[in-house]
Amino acid sequence: MVNYSQLLNMDTSKLSTAATTSGNLSKALTERAGEVGGKADIPAGMWAGLDAGLASSLISDQQSPLFDASDAFKRGQATLDDLVDGLQAAKERLADAHDLVAGTEVTIGPDGTVTTPPADNPTMANQNAFLARQAAEIIDDALRMANEADDKASAAVGEIDPASKKDIPNGKGDSAEDVKKWWDSLSKAEQDAYIKKFPKEIGNLDGIPAEARHEANMDSLRQDAKGGDNKFAKMLLDRIEDSRDGAKGDEIYLLGYEPGKGSDGKAIAAIGNPDTADHTAVNVPGTGTDLGNVAGGGLLANAADLRDQAMQEGNGSVSSIVWMGYDAPQGYVEAYDEGRALNGAGDLRDFTRGLDATNQGGDGHTTVIGHSYGSTVAGSADSRGMKVDDLVAVGSPGIGFEPDSKVDPPLPGPGGYLNSDRPSIENVDELNTDPNHVWAGASAGDPISYMSIHGANPAESDFGGERFATDGAGGHSEYYKEGTESLRNLGRIVAGEYDEVEHVDPR
Repeated sequence: MVNYSQLLNMDTSKLSTAATTSGNLSKALTERAGEVGGKADIPAGMWAGLDAGLASSLISDQQSPLFDASDAFKRGQATLDDLVDGLQAAKERLADAHDLVAGTEVTIGPDGTVTTPPADNPTMANQNAFLARQAAEIIDDALRMANEADDKASAAVGEIDPASKKDIPNGKGDSAEDVKKWWDSLSKAEQDAYIKKFPKEIGNLDGIPAEARHEANMDSLRQDAKGGDNKFAKMLLDRIEDSRDGAKGDEIYLLGYEPGKGSDGKAIAAIGNPDTADHTAVNVPGTGTDLGNVAGGGLLANAADLRDQAMQEGNGSVSSIVWMGYDAPQGYVEAYDEGRALNGAGDLRDFTRGLDATNQGGDGHTTVIGHSYGSTVAGSADSRGMKVDDLVAVGSPGIGFEPDSKVDPPLPGPGGYLNSDRPSIENVDELNTDPNHVWAGASAGDPISYMSIHGANPAESDFGGERFATDGAGGHSEYYKEGTESLRNLGRIVAGEYDEVEHVDPR
């Protein structure tokens, strides 16, 4: 807060110099960005082909941070210029108070206090008192003007966006722990700037806390919902916003979002905050599911029922997540292609590592449940190093495939691995999760649960995992059905109540 003495003795020339310097830096950075852009334009005939295009792209990428910095300095100049103008106006107003009492018996002290001497003459005493009141009001007005200018400048500085896309960890070479450390190193203003400027990048980056991911993804979702031709974006937006009007703890968090045409697209939605939950369930859906199933509420209803069941079975808070973070097959022909599972496996692995990095308790209990083709995704992800306590496969056509290497990069697009020679997972020991915590649910009325199309069937004895009872689940799509032994056992596993799980013999 600016006081009387500071305003009286203030020299704004240094602020004016700083504003000029900031403007000069902005111009220099803009010129430098132009030079960099010029180098990216490789004349035809000098160098052509993929390498030339890549080189040009890499050079162009260097322009963005230069333009970002130039804009920040330009806005800094405007902020300082406005501050100087405001402070000068306040100083002029303060001078009015001194001019008013000049040549009178009224005095203004070093701290701005206005005093009048004793006077025997009542008329003079009244006149001095009137001048003193006027001077005090003018001083108060001058200080108000100075502090308003100071507050406005402080707010503007906080809005100057230093965020650069180049500084965002890429999520591939950087671990989720690295991402979390980077995020925690930012001030609140910097975090807000990144969310505002790069919502898609922040919203889908594993290692960013749930609240921030939700805020960023909601920005993207609202933009898509405004488009007028994406009914699923509107449906999902309404469903999430409605959840925020319900009971505390039942809110939906949008932890990932990638729009697509029609029902295509990806979405990761959590009921309850996984960062504060004692237990987290990650539900990976299978064949025939897409963004429409998330927006329509079917997958979220299953996740909600599982969450309720887990809280009934044990103690502690529970977050239940729908992980529609991959391009699921839409029919049985596509389901025979392991490529979609392998393309999604790395993303699911990274997502679980992100949950582990952001959990505020540091020891959250995480269960991944793969249904149908989703179990192939989950098993393949686990062989690549998922960070989970329990792995569950229900209605599984096979537990998945081993990686070719530690990196195991996906090929472009779904179907890239069709008819590959990649080794399938045949035994529970080939997974990353403790064999005692690898579970299978297989209903007698589910024909898919008898298959071994994509690796070993986890419900069979040769696999070596645990199998739980699914009484009441009559078919392939009823493992989450309310009132079934299947849902009760899933809830017990999610809650860590292993002694209560009803085991059955493997097939």
